[in-house]
Amino acid sequence: SGLVDALDDLKYDFSEKFGKKILLLPGSRRQEIIKILPIMLDFVKENKNENFILKLADESHITYVEFDENEYSNLEISYDTLKNLREYSRLAIATSGTVTFETALMGLPVIVGYKTSFINEFIAKKILHIKYISLTNIGMKMEILPELPDKSPEPLPDVSSDVFPEVSPFTFAGISFVQDTAVSIAEI
Repeated sequence: SGLVDALDDLKYDFSEKFGKKILLLPGSRRQEIIKILPIMLDFVKENKNENFILKLADESHITYVEFDENEYSNLEISYDTLKNLREYSRLAIATSGTVTFETALMGLPVIVGYKTSFINEFIAKKILHIKYISLTNIGMKMEILPELPDKSPEPLPDVSSDVFPEVSPFTFAGISFVQDTAVSIAEI
């Protein structure tokens, strides 16, 4: 009964409805926030026509990276739950942790961004033959969520409303597959 109750607490509301903002999820560990948040903040500055929500797990996390909040008029900082912020978001940009799986279970498209050293990426890709960095893609053994390392030669995709008005059918099908798989596992 304890396991069933725990699984019930983990249920996410899958939604096909999308808000207008881009949700930024820089992680919850100090090291990953320090690495990825400056990249996300640069992205916010470069995309002044977009509105962003920066979700932090704890108020102390805002102190990990020095920046002037007044320079980001298109950025709202929130400590609310992912579930509550989902309804305002049309897309998330996240680190590669469990949050990618959580957002997929809620039906929110995610671009996975990560920053790693050359040696770590070399070991992962060339020696260990790891194809994906996000838990969702690893678990599904296919790329459902696009992954972009910080040193990718391609720029981050344009996230304007014209380019991302809706979720692509492939991504939506992949996210539905993630949810169906999670339900099947929970029923075991």
